[in-house]
Parts: sequence; structure tokens; C-alpha cells
Amino acid sequence: MDQWLSLLTRPPFLLLARLDDGTYLLERDVPELLAELGNEWLQLSGLQEIKGVPEAQPKRTWTAEELMMPTDH
Repeated sequence: MDQWLSLLTRPPFLLLARLDDGTYLLERDVPELLAELGNEWLQLSGLQEIKGVPEAQPKRTWTAEELMMPTDH
């Protein structure tokens, strides 16, 4: 899990920022990041841009335990 979290703190993702107390700050909205990366890959392949990206949500911190907990939905 630590390797995945570390990966998400580096380019091209820059999704998380590691905080001193073992938590992570979510720097970007996940759907927004995925849409941006998808658009970059589509542009590289010569396809069109993805439309309808949802608005970014407020930033929040996550612990490793929260990220690993399954959701009910």
C-alpha cells in the first residue's frame, strides 16, 4: 500500500501529498485527474477530448486505513 501511495505523490499523478503524521492530502479530484490523463492519452492517439468532467470536490486528507476500507456502494 505504501508503494501505491508513494506513486500517487509523484508525477504524472501528483494526486496526494504526504503529511508528517502518516496521512495524505488529496491534492486533486480523482475524476478530474483521470479525465485529464485520459485526454492526454487520447490526444497522443489522435482521438477527441473527453467531455463532461464533474466539478472538483474540496480537498481532504486520507489515512492509509481509510483508503483500504471497502465502501458499501
